[in-house]
Amino acid sequence: QEKNISKVFGKNTILSNRVGVLNLFDKNKRYTRINHTAELRHSNNHKSGFIYENLGKISNSYYDTREESSIRSNYLEIKPLVSTTISYPLIRFKNSKDKEFLIPKIQLNYSPYKKSESKSNQDSIEVGFDRTSLFSINRFSGEDIQEKGLWLNSGIKYEKKSLNGKNYGTELGQIFRFNNVNQFSETTSLNGKNSDFLISSFFHYKNFFSLKNTSVITNNLKFKKSETSMNLDGEKNKISSSLIYEANNNDDNRNLTEFSISLLSKINKNWKSNFDMRHDISNNQAISASTGLTFENECVDFSINFSKRFASSEKLPEDTRIELSFDLGGFGKPNNSSSNCSIM
Repeated sequence: QEKNISKVFGKNTILSNRVGVLNLFDKNKRYTRINHTAELRHSNNHKSGFIYENLGKISNSYYDTREESSIRSNYLEIKPLVSTTISYPLIRFKNSKDKEFLIPKIQLNYSPYKKSESKSNQDSIEVGFDRTSLFSINRFSGEDIQEKGLWLNSGIKYEKKSLNGKNYGTELGQIFRFNNVNQFSETTSLNGKNSDFLISSFFHYKNFFSLKNTSVITNNLKFKKSETSMNLDGEKNKISSSLIYEANNNDDNRNLTEFSISLLSKINKNWKSNFDMRHDISNNQAISASTGLTFENECVDFSINFSKRFASSEKLPEDTRIELSFDLGGFGKPNNSSSNCSIM
């Protein structure tokens, strides 16, 4: 729920509230969390060209844990946070067809870490560090853990847009911590007072072609992780591919290099074919492959797919399967989706 309270605190001020309930239970244990988050946001475009964004946030979480019938614990966690973001967008009109943007940006965040330590963690297992989370106030995925301490997110972005459909750019970012809280492991690229460098680039041409790359480089200027993706979107054919590289990914400190490709082809009005493949370049071994055919019209959806997983792991064994799917599209759907298959 959001409410504009500009009349009270000035222009461009928004108060938002969010409430959530999580209940997990099995035979011998029950876990309940009730959380409430309130945020006060204010933004201001100064006449000098600077853009200011301020945030005040407080999250309250009540936990109730019951084990068997005699053991029960409950407690309340309060996680406050304040944040200030400053950017200075620069725009150049190269000619009547092109625009160039250069946007330096910093974000200062603070959340106290000495008074509140999370006792439970059910949904904050994953940690993300990419171009979408560079200016995040919390890189943990859930509500149980809040990123803490005093830290500065920084980045600079360049982008060029053309009327002919070409659009490309790049962004460089890094995180600086004034308190070494050690919330993150070495593999996340966020541990220590200085994070690794994050570099992302992209190129788009209309709605037909796109190329993206996101790389993480250590402070010693060594590649730690890189992911490149390419997409071709034609009228009848679509191709998507990705190349992933991770240094010292496995327990034996071997590098991971993986290539994947996906093809979708429209044969005619009703028939489509698909093909997917993943390949481990480091070990020169196929990981998985699948292919299939799909038939669709107003009345029937039918598909047949063949898939095989070549490589086994601790979680997934080798596997071969054939899947058949059949759906009567004219039954149980709105009349406008299948006007020729309605029952008299």
